[in-house]
Order: sequence, then structure tokens, then C-alpha cells
Amino acid sequence: MDLRFLARLARFDPQALVRVRPAGPNQVALWGRLPWGVLVTRTAEGFTSADRTFAVADLLAGAEHPRTRDSEWRWALPSAAAKSVELLPAQVVRDIARAAAETLRQASTGGVGGQAVGSRRLRDALLDHVAITVTVDAADWSGRPIEVPQRLVQAVTRMGLLDTEDVDLAARDATVTADAVDVVVSGPWIGLSAPGGIAWYRPSAPTLRPL
Repeated sequence: MDLRFLARLARFDPQALVRVRPAGPNQVALWGRLPWGVLVTRTAEGFTSADRTFAVADLLAGAEHPRTRDSEWRWALPSAAAKSVELLPAQVVRDIARAAAETLRQASTGGVGGQAVGSRRLRDALLDHVAITVTVDAADWSGRPIEVPQRLVQAVTRMGLLDTEDVDLAARDATVTADAVDVVVSGPWIGLSAPGGIAWYRPSAPTLRPL
């Protein structure tokens, strides 16, 4: 089990749930949901005979037989059949996250246009901001732009998914390298696939399905 991934998830939500799914011989896929509505997943060493959900606190505590919380998992998962639409330098994603943090700091201290703005309102607006726009030329997408919100950028950076330490790059898709982040789509889901895992977000009003 990947304790680093679990610890980061618990840092944002000590009550978080972790969905553990079979992902091949001696491998499991770990899924968690961040408080800003993004699902994060990483494949790690481990074994499970079935799809199960546990409390992150129980897994971090090393409980031998953690209580299953299957009925408490409320969120659908994207299909495994994801389509890569753009490859970005990892440094670009880091720079976007850094600029967002600076914007939040300045707005929190100086307001916006001289007007004070609540910190929660600022965070929500920043998370919804479109950080990256990709136009796909494939016929089935009709040139429709794919908008990657700041909440996905924050997920891959704050969950450490850009880190390559302890990540077996050879086991990942050949297009994913230590210095790249893949923009991926799966139905209405938008994702950022980094060396350390994938962050997924489904807009409330899906706009990515072909006409």
C-alpha cells in the first residue's frame, strides 16, 4: 500500500475514504476524493481480491482487518478507456499552480479591485478558473475545446503526483515521462495524468461528449 499517497489524502481530509481495486498481479489502484471535488488515483503494490472501500485513517494505522465502507463511496469513476489529447511539460503545470497560489495570496491581503473578498469565495473562483485549454482536432470531438480547471492542477501538485520518487515510469504509459503531464479525457471526465498518478474531474454540466 502506498502510504505516501494515503498520508497526503488524509492531510486534506482525515475522514477520507479510499477505494482499493485490483489492478493486475500484485497491484492495486487506490482512489480517493479531494475536498474540492477531484478524484485522484495511483497504482501501487498490493493485493485485493475485490473492489473495496476503507477509511484512510484505518489504512494508515495499519489495521489488519479494516472495516469496509463500500456503501459510503458515493462517486462514479471514469472509464479506463481514456484518450490522450495533449502532452504538457510538467514545469508548465508547476508554474500555473505557483501563479495561482500567488494570486490567492495577493487577493487575500489586498482584495480585488480594492474590495475585500472572502477567502472561501476566492478559493472557489480560483479552482473554477480555466488554467489550460486544449483544442482537439479529431473528427469525433469536432474541434471542441477541452478546458482544464485549476482544481485539477492543484490536485496533481498538492498530492505530489508530479514527483517521480518511487515511481516506476517503465510501468506507466509510454507517453508519460518524468517531465510531462498528459491531458486525458474519458467521456465527460477531464484528467491530468502525471508520473505519480492521475487526477480526474467531471464538470457538473458535461460538455465533452461528441454531438
